Amino acid sequence: VENSVPPEVTERQDATIVWVKVFVKQAASTDSSYEPTLNPRCVAYVLKLLFMGTMPWANRVADMASAPWDRVIFFLVSCLRGVGQVYFMDNPVTGFVILAALLLQSPFVCSYGFLGLISSTLSAFAFGFDKRLIGSGLFGYNGVLIGLALATFFGRSCFSLVAVCVFCSIVSTLLFVTLGRLLVPYKVPPFTLPFNIAVYAYLLAAANMHRVEIQPVRE
Repeated sequence: VENSVPPEVTERQDATIVWVKVFVKQAASTDSSYEPTLNPRCVAYVLKLLFMGTMPWANRVADMASAPWDRVIFFLVSCLRGVGQVYFMDNPVTGFVILAALLLQSPFVCSYGFLGLISSTLSAFAFGFDKRLIGSGLFGYNGVLIGLALATFFGRSCFSLVAVCVFCSIVSTLLFVTLGRLLVPYKVPPFTLPFNIAVYAYLLAAANMHRVEIQPVRE
């Protein structure tokens, strides 16, 4: 029977096992004069194998965890992948770096992006959509963009803005599935079309609401 595991995954697992064995051997050494050393190239290579690409081992960690931590880890990894998918990167580390950069730039905007991310990903779980798509972050990136856009255009936090962010993020999840099925014959993915539909619909509606003040993006 041929091995169905991709070569790069096997290579990543083998390199990780070697690195762990070396680390454990050095940590267990009883010689007080022994100074553990690791080849910098080896460490860099292992880190590259672990954190580059799509990091499939992150989802396997969630599968191996006991309940309820398996769901918590899977949800967090899915959310981080969703942020990375804004730049077409199915990588949780990339998502974490992007969130950190947003937080440094504007905690207010970042908080709404995070709210949209959680809302869209949780709604995908609640509706029982494909777990593989959820695990790839495909239900998260539209929610992130919605939260960032609403916070940018409205500029100040209020309960109504929180409610709109949550509602539009949930709608984006439904739109993603609906548009995905409609576009299957044309072999075109929906990309950020759910985000555009949800945000533009609300902006057009808000333009006629006297109590809703839209802030200019730039002064």
